[in-house]
Amino acid sequence: YGTEPKRKGKRTFQLALDAAPELHLEELTGPLFGLGEYRDAIAYAMSAGRLGAVKVAFDLRGLK
Repeated sequence: YGTEPKRKGKRTFQLALDAAPELHLEELTGPLFGLGEYRDAIAYAMSAGRLGAVKVAFDLRGLK
């Protein structure tokens, strides 16, 4: 990723981060799964399109 001259030299990745809250990207994922729920996550991923989700995500918060 580089910089965008028309955006005051901001880095492309920073522009994406700045835009993300306005895009409501959370609507693209289904429920979050813990690592111990990987079988459920895989089953969900196999039906994600039918369920209206684009991504399946794992919640790693709380892991050390």
